[in-house]
Amino acid sequence: MEPARIENLNRITLQLKAGRTADTMDITDSEVGYEFIYGLGTGGLTGFEYALANMQLGESIQLHIQTQQIKKFFGHIHLPVFYNIGELSSFYLNVRIQDLRQAAPREVIKAMAAIAGCGCSNGNRKTLPCSSE
Repeated sequence: MEPARIENLNRITLQLKAGRTADTMDITDSEVGYEFIYGLGTGGLTGFEYALANMQLGESIQLHIQTQQIKKFFGHIHLPVFYNIGELSSFYLNVRIQDLRQAAPREVIKAMAAIAGCGCSNGNRKTLPCSSE
């Protein structure tokens, strides 16, 4: 049975849109998909994961993100919209839960290995380039 709400070790598929204002999603041309395993980071839940806690399939949330807080708020989660924010001091991020299911043990092990590789994994079969801190 699939989970009704986000729980640890769920594989979550998100649809993301980003913009300069709460009403103008102009950083992304359309929704951007992103998939990760919730609760897998080595430092506990990230601020982003706390924001998603207990959300249900189909639910949405809007976050106002200070650019200098990305690393602290998102931790090991590197959303593709980060590459489009340029020199903005902040941006808005719309997040919708598109899919939610329990991750298979094999998926968890692969994602943990990817995160351990450099700390810059999205937990989704590929590692993004590490950003300098």
